[in-house]
Amino acid sequence: METAIKASRIIRIMKICFLVYGASLILVVYRVPAKVRHPPNSSFELAISLVAIVNVALGFFPPQFLSKLTARSSASQRASTPLQLWMTRSVSSMALFLSCVLFGLVLHFVGAQLHLVELLFTVGLLSLLFWSPGTPPGTEDEAINRF
Repeated sequence: METAIKASRIIRIMKICFLVYGASLILVVYRVPAKVRHPPNSSFELAISLVAIVNVALGFFPPQFLSKLTARSSASQRASTPLQLWMTRSVSSMALFLSCVLFGLVLHFVGAQLHLVELLFTVGLLSLLFWSPGTPPGTEDEAINRF
């Protein structure tokens, strides 16, 4: 139980760090203008935006997504405890949400439309803000999952 409380605390701290990092990328966008001669075509912008949105969707469903990937290597499943799998899924979700923000940063620097950049930043940060990792295995007390 003590380990699960520590794991939950680590995930909360990581979530705060991911949010601060995403917010700092917004500052980069406002401080560093994109210097491009020709903006990308709309199909490129659409493709990058769709990949970013798919990443956000995968971030909300990591158990299904990760279980299919890890099912191929049964040795890694045997070596992992339920708490380790919970931590892996939580960190993967946060990374997928942040990737949406990073795709927005890429679109900014290639000279894409500003509303697409803002949309990806907003979707990524709001997803990260409202996402909850759930209860870590080995705890019945939901008081540790306040964040």
